[in-house]
Amino acid sequence: MKAQRVLGIFFTLAICVLAASVLMASEGGGEGGGKTDWINLGWRILNFAILVGLLWYWLADKIKGYFVERRSEIATLLDEVAKAREDANKQFALYEEKFKNIEKDTQEIRDMLSGEIEAEKKRIAEEGRAAAERIMEQARAAADQEVVKARQGLRDYVVDLAGDMAMAIVTKSMQPKDQVAIVDEYLDKVVRES
Repeated sequence: MKAQRVLGIFFTLAICVLAASVLMASEGGGEGGGKTDWINLGWRILNFAILVGLLWYWLADKIKGYFVERRSEIATLLDEVAKAREDANKQFALYEEKFKNIEKDTQEIRDMLSGEIEAEKKRIAEEGRAAAERIMEQARAAADQEVVKARQGLRDYVVDLAGDMAMAIVTKSMQPKDQVAIVDEYLDKVVRES
C-alpha cells in the first residue's frame, strides 16, 4: 500500500512538472537567462509537491474513510429502498388481490343482507300478527266485559224502574187501613225473630 502511495505521489509530481514545462514553453520569448526560471519553477513544483504530499498524508485516510462510509451508507440506503420496494410490491399485490375479490365480496354482502332483510321482514310480520291477535283478544275481552256491565246496568235500571212503578201502583191503590196492616205484620215479624 505504501508503494502505491509513493507511486501516486511520483505520478502526480511528474504530471505537475510536465504541465509546468508546457506552460513555460508556451510563454514565448523572454530574457535569455533560462536558468533562474528553471530554479523558480523547481521551487514552485517542490512547494506544490510538498503541499500535495502533506494533504495526501493528513487527509487521505479521512477522505478514504468518508468515501467508504458514504459507500456503506448508500449501500444500506439501497438495501432499504429495495426492501421498501419489495414490501410495496407485496402490499400492491395484496390490494390488487383484494380489489379483484371486491366484486365477489360485495355480492356476498348483498346476499347476506338481503337474507337478513327477508328474515327481519318475516320476524316483523310475525310480531305484527301476534300483536294484532293480542289486541283482538283484548278487544273481545273488553267488549265482553262491557256487555256484562251493560246487562247488569240494564237489570239494575229495570229493577229500579219496576220498584218505582210498583211503589207508584201500591201507593195509588193502598188505603190507610192497608198501611196499618202492613206495619203490624212487619212489627210481628221483627218481634218473632228477636
